Amino acid sequence: PLHAGENELVFAVEESFGGWGLMAQDNADDLLAPGVTRRWQITGGNRLPESVLYDRDRDVLYVTQYFRGGDEGLARVSPQGEVRDAWWITGLLRPTGLALHGGSLWVVDRRHLVQIDPERGAIVARHPIAGAVFPNDVAFDAAGRAYVSDTRGDCIHRFADGAFVRWFAGPEVARPNGLCVDGDRLLYGNGGDDNLLGIGGADFRPEL
Repeated sequence: PLHAGENELVFAVEESFGGWGLMAQDNADDLLAPGVTRRWQITGGNRLPESVLYDRDRDVLYVTQYFRGGDEGLARVSPQGEVRDAWWITGLLRPTGLALHGGSLWVVDRRHLVQIDPERGAIVARHPIAGAVFPNDVAFDAAGRAYVSDTRGDCIHRFADGAFVRWFAGPEVARPNGLCVDGDRLLYGNGGDDNLLGIGGADFRPEL
């Protein structure tokens, strides 16, 4: 923890992945937008919570645990801020996007779209995302097809009939992240121009 005034930080640095660097962050200083009130806060124990998803049927929050030396997973937290199981699911690789569909919990990790049985707390299947560079978020359409953003691949993949295809790419999509299916539109956060964009009409509706 940092304190007002001068602080001394000690780092150990090693060569890894072709380079090295330093990074520091003081998590004690949270900035809240005007009108936002903190209801509760969990400190310690989380390994970089990248995404949170609320399961209304089970009244629980699923939280991705992004860093744990290559053996990451999911936590379960109550809506009141009680950690029910810090490592409810393990065996994932830096998980990011989450979605509920067809009675399953779906999570994107660095290589797969992973299907989880939320009742048993067990991984059911891992679906490889062929050709993906950095798969990120996931959303499902009304026909049950999944869409996965590829932030570093500058495209959106689609999962249907048990296989992935590189579905949408081009100048309109750059560093896509968050996804949301809204009726006959697929909305995506476009990191390339910091805009919220949509694929709809002739581009999206015929695929439904």
